[in-house]
Amino acid sequence: MPSTKPPSGMRDYLSEAVVKRRYVVGRLEGVSHRYGFQPLETLAIENLSALLGKYKEEGDQLLFWLLHRGDELARALANEAPKAEDLAELGLRYDLTVPLARVIAQYGNSLPESSIATKSSRCGVPTDLQKVGSTSSGNAMST
Repeated sequence: MPSTKPPSGMRDYLSEAVVKRRYVVGRLEGVSHRYGFQPLETLAIENLSALLGKYKEEGDQLLFWLLHRGDELARALANEAPKAEDLAELGLRYDLTVPLARVIAQYGNSLPESSIATKSSRCGVPTDLQKVGSTSSGNAMST
């Protein structure tokens, strides 16, 4: 019989915790708005080329690579010794640094002067990553 426990380092949030988290996030967003900050959200998935090498080798080991699908993956696997970069071009980011830098580089002149990036949704990264300096995890809000 399959285990009903969540993966190691992950957790579910039941109603009471969700309500508390939403209250705190609402308060933070309210104060930010009151002081003129505009909301900004970034993607959870980024191009691997933007993610790799930004956090040295240790950081690269924390990335979750999203493998190609279907025919593209089959073609990559057909090679005798496929390279990692042949198997994927997207990755799941584990903090807001790279996506925020990408958004600023792409939209810098059109962003309000007082933007604030917040991410309160879960992105599925194990909570253990906080030990190595990550600011976003499966159960923490990043601002």
